[in-house]
Amino acid sequence: MIRIQHVLPVLLLMSVAAAGNPVVRGGSCSPKAPDVSGPASIRPGQSYTLSWNDVMPERDPNTEFYWVERSPKPDFSEPVEKFRTSRSAIQLPPVPAGVTAVYHRVNLAPVCPNLPSAPAFSKVLDVRVTNDCPVPEAVQQVAVSPANPLAFTTYVLSWDSPYCGALSSCAYGKRYRIRRVAPTGTRDWVIYASATSLSDPPGDYSYQVRLEDTCGAAGPWSAPVPVKVQGVPVSAAIVSEPRPILSIAPNGRNQTTFAIRNTGTESLPVTATADGGPFLVEPSAQSIPRGETRSFTVTLSAPSIPDRPWHGRVILRSGSAAMEVPVSGMVARDEAPPVEWGGDAVIFDGATHATERTLVNRSDVPAVIAASVKGAFITVESTDGAPWDRPMNPGEVRVLRISANRSLRRASIGTEAGAIEVYTAGQSTPNSIRVIDDGPSVSLASSAVRPEPPSKGTRILFASTANAIDVSGTGRYTTEVWISNSDALNEALVTLFFTPLGKASAGSEAPPRRADITLMPGETRRFRNVLGQVAGLEGAAALEISSPSPSVSATSVVTSTPVVYEAANRKRRLDESANALPGGFPQYGFEMRPIAPGEGVKEGSASFFLSGLRHDARRRTNILLTETSGYQTTVLLKLFDSRGRQIYAGSEPVSTTVTVPALSTVQINDADLFGSAAQGGAPYAEVSFQTSERDKFGVMAGAVMPIATVIDQGTQDASLRIGVAATALDPLPPPANSPAVSRMPSVNGLPFGGGAAPLLFPVVHAIGAALTTGEKPLWRTRVTVTNVNENQERRFRLKFRDQNQVEYRSPVVVLPATASTVFEDILEELFPDEILPETAVFGPITIEPVKASDGVSWTETWADVDVQTETYTPDPVNPGLGDFKTGMEAYSYRHGYSSFQSNLGTVQIEGAENSSGNRTNLVLQEIGDSLCDVAISAYRPGSLVPIATVSRKIPPFGYISGELFRGFLGLDLSELSDVRVVVRQIDGDGVFMAFASKINMQTGDPANVFLRPATAGTGR
Repeated sequence: MIRIQHVLPVLLLMSVAAAGNPVVRGGSCSPKAPDVSGPASIRPGQSYTLSWNDVMPERDPNTEFYWVERSPKPDFSEPVEKFRTSRSAIQLPPVPAGVTAVYHRVNLAPVCPNLPSAPAFSKVLDVRVTNDCPVPEAVQQVAVSPANPLAFTTYVLSWDSPYCGALSSCAYGKRYRIRRVAPTGTRDWVIYASATSLSDPPGDYSYQVRLEDTCGAAGPWSAPVPVKVQGVPVSAAIVSEPRPILSIAPNGRNQTTFAIRNTGTESLPVTATADGGPFLVEPSAQSIPRGETRSFTVTLSAPSIPDRPWHGRVILRSGSAAMEVPVSGMVARDEAPPVEWGGDAVIFDGATHATERTLVNRSDVPAVIAASVKGAFITVESTDGAPWDRPMNPGEVRVLRISANRSLRRASIGTEAGAIEVYTAGQSTPNSIRVIDDGPSVSLASSAVRPEPPSKGTRILFASTANAIDVSGTGRYTTEVWISNSDALNEALVTLFFTPLGKASAGSEAPPRRADITLMPGETRRFRNVLGQVAGLEGAAALEISSPSPSVSATSVVTSTPVVYEAANRKRRLDESANALPGGFPQYGFEMRPIAPGEGVKEGSASFFLSGLRHDARRRTNILLTETSGYQTTVLLKLFDSRGRQIYAGSEPVSTTVTVPALSTVQINDADLFGSAAQGGAPYAEVSFQTSERDKFGVMAGAVMPIATVIDQGTQDASLRIGVAATALDPLPPPANSPAVSRMPSVNGLPFGGGAAPLLFPVVHAIGAALTTGEKPLWRTRVTVTNVNENQERRFRLKFRDQNQVEYRSPVVVLPATASTVFEDILEELFPDEILPETAVFGPITIEPVKASDGVSWTETWADVDVQTETYTPDPVNPGLGDFKTGMEAYSYRHGYSSFQSNLGTVQIEGAENSSGNRTNLVLQEIGDSLCDVAISAYRPGSLVPIATVSRKIPPFGYISGELFRGFLGLDLSELSDVRVVVRQIDGDGVFMAFASKINMQTGDPANVFLRPATAGTGR
């Protein structure tokens, strides 16, 4: 058995009376009573949360604590229940049967010795216990966008959200039931948002929606809304591109092939003809069945060795539609070492003045080359006026002029990326240089007025976007944002609203800024540095993306890029054998998770925990508090060490009251949190609701979502930490008569029979591909586990299943109440006999809850245990420099996607990439213990149909990991950027999680990005 050792008093729910006024460290006393808040009403069997202002922040939590008294009598005559807590919030169990009202008061114990013995109680808070189940109002304005979508494209069902009433449980979490009539039958499911996305084959569908109260009452069904999904008769996509033909005379290979896939819904007749150059294409005609792929062969029929490559094209026609495929070729006498690029990736971040780069033949033999330009906007020419891709003499350095023709861009604004690939005769792979055009400046609105929240459109919140130099002075943090319009028929107006970040002691100093853009049907738009490129701001700002269209979604990644290569080289980030970074810049990134409106600490969910923080010589932590509902909100933030003791900054405990303006973010930096003293282990934070502005119905409606960034002091690479409510750390689904805390419809038909579910997270212990230094890293998984229960220890064991389906079981881990601990390499530490330093394994870890024989208590459980992970590697050349890493939250099936949960199991990511700058891996995991059949589709920017769709069966608890484009999708394409990837469940009763890992080709640093529902405003 593994025990996390420390000395800490065990705090239990007690029924011992305590009276008196609060004690303050140092012997002084204050009779001030706390102000307590909680729900206006509850139902029988429903647990609930009380919170109050912390009137004694300097108390010793081991000896001085709050007493919460509860009684069915307003004068607190017997019976009285008493609960003790060292924090300023508590979750109370359901009230005894038969009680119609319950009364509460709070005071701090023990008694002050120098004051009268009467306790300083709070004012009495009364809570009504009611069996009333008011019938919700009818759902209005149900709509589908687009009304007649194309097959297998995403469409969105949305509606207006009616008011529940302050005493209705749905005021804390609205729940909608959707009825769908499809060609395959009728199905109901429940979601907790006012929009859902779908993707279907051709056919006629119909939808109805109603609002339900968790107590069981249901409003009337809306009128049926018909949807006709149309076929796509003529559509094709290149799935394998032709390479330039470089034939070595006299008998060299003079052919190349390419393939196209029929992405339509009918058979596709195709004719092929070669145009320009001595090229022949076979077959000249063929018919491609729906969903299948066919190849074409291009032959170079050159009679002699020319002085420059031939460039031509193959024209594919089907009816009136046509597609051009560029081809090129050259005949050489001999092969040569590869020609290299001199100079770094080309970036046009403002004007499009031509930029010079060089091609270098370092060998002592002539080099024959042929090139492929990926990007219609890229223009290349030689400064001597001769063809720029002609053969190169030994030792020749050729100067090229590269420019961007913005009239040939895909969109008028935003970042577009391409590359110039140069093949050398005798070499199988090209040398590429990236070309990135940020486009012209975006016009800002003359008045930065925040748009009204759309009733059934898009609202996506990002806590922070950055455009700032890091603390080391060697890197710049920027934020990349991809915004998609998944509507294949209608354009979408999108507003980007930037609110500069405030500090805990003051509001924002700079005024907000607003930009309005339009996305065309099916378009994905990228902004490489959204804060600088769009808002023109230096520093940091919260970003709200909104649209009247419900079909808009977004993905965001924060990256750190070296400012100057000399500084980067001093840190061994770059390859010392070359001065150029032709594939792009080294970047260290992490996902900035989107936050759903209304998510976070609020009156109905009064306390969140933020674990896995760090503050030592190697790492620092910044905390972001984002208001998500549009009402100024005040929260209390406290820090605890790994033993659950409150952290002091100097002589004062860290107990900060923070007021967060509506839809804004307050950032608290590491020095303001911890001071200068290092904290070992894994400190964590508690963020508690205090008060907020009230809505028009008098309800305190504000909500604050806490997140944190943990930053490596050496590499400046960071991982994200996500706050979580203690009520969400529960293996059991919420009871049917309590406010909803997840997306579950009911206990009927749930995985695991509606009972206790496991917690899962991925781990790795393997040698990876060589980084820029040429050294191969060992990737490991660091795991932080935190028991947020302040009274009871937690026992659990971990089961690891590797890629070969071999299972490993750990001893029991014992985690005391309020304790947090770190496994630096969880596989080697928990399985030392099976997993050695050289063992290469990956797969999921599962924590399974086990009930005791009484059927009530737990012998093993992850209840109240938060798990945060990091996949990381120290720099393989200089481990003391720091870590490259990416973080992730653990998840249960209630965080996954399936056909009975929200979005019918349709999730997506924007910005997937397979290029000389980045590659993308995809992980699919079944977490409901049932078979799950999914379809994976990839869309080019602006494409109305996917370039590839494949299906994969995920077995129960299966874990599938692989390269996305060549591995999963079978695409042999280079320089793919800004691709939207959609994963949807098509069969089975399982539940799946999906995440992509975007890996920088210069550093090997990954950024894990969860795929999320393809509807707006979705957080986790």
